Amino acid sequence: MSNMVNFATATYIDAEIAEYEGHPLINALPRINSPQKTAELIRRTPKVCPEEVILPAYIRRHAMLRIMDSFLYPTKAHLQLEQTISSMIRQGYLSRNIADKSYQETLNGTADVHKNNSRNAGNEALVSSVIGCSGAGKSTAVEAVLAGYDQVIMHTSYQHVQLVWLKVECPHDASVKSLCINFFRALDTALDNDHEYEKQYVKPRANAEMLLGDFARIAALHSIGLLVIDEIQHLERSKSSVSERILRFFVQLTNTIKLPILFV
Repeated sequence: MSNMVNFATATYIDAEIAEYEGHPLINALPRINSPQKTAELIRRTPKVCPEEVILPAYIRRHAMLRIMDSFLYPTKAHLQLEQTISSMIRQGYLSRNIADKSYQETLNGTADVHKNNSRNAGNEALVSSVIGCSGAGKSTAVEAVLAGYDQVIMHTSYQHVQLVWLKVECPHDASVKSLCINFFRALDTALDNDHEYEKQYVKPRANAEMLLGDFARIAALHSIGLLVIDEIQHLERSKSSVSERILRFFVQLTNTIKLPILFV
C-alpha cells in the first residue's frame, strides 16, 4: 500500500455502551450520531452564483442540473438509513475483536466459507437493503452516510488495517468471477494498492471457488465493517443456480465472519 501514511490512525473513544468496551475496531469509529448530527453531516447545499440567477431561463436550466446533483436534504429515511448502517457496522465487529485471542481463529475459519451449503437466512441484524426506483437517490444516500466514516483506519499497536466499509457493484453479467473482480478492484482502490490484490488473485486459471475463498479471507483479514453491494438487481439476469450461489455465499459471510451486508 503506497499511501498508508495518508490513512487515518486509530484514536479510541470511550465505549458508549458496555458491549463495546475493549473493542478497538468499534472504539476507533466516530461517536454514534444523534439524528440532529446526522442531518448536519449528510446535508448537501449547492452553491448558486448571483450571476447565474439573472441568466435567461434556457441557460439557467443547465446550471440547474449541477445544482440538483449537489443537493441533498435529509429526510426521515436518511436518518433511519444512518442508524441502520451505524448499528450494522458495530454489531458486525462485536465478534471480531483484534484485541482478543479468538480473532485468529475467526480468520482461520474463513477458508471454507464458500463451501458451506447451509440455507440459514443469516443474521437479520447484519443484513439489510435499500430499495427504490432508478434515479431515486439510493446510492447517493448510502454514500452520504458512509462519508461520515474514515474508510481506512490504521491500528498501529495491533499492526492491523481496518476497512470500515467497501462498496462493490454487482456486475451486469452477474457472474461469480466478475463479482470477485469488482471486489478486489474496489479493495485496491480503497487501500491505494496499485491493483496488488487484483493481480494476486484474479488470474486466468482462478476458478469461482478459489475466488470466493479469497474474497472471504481478505474481507476478514481487513476487518471490513460493512459490505455494500450496489445494483443487486443484476442477479436477475443470471442463471438461477449462479444467483443462488452468490446469495448463499453472502449469507455465509454474515454467518461465519459476521460481515454485515447492505444490498442496494
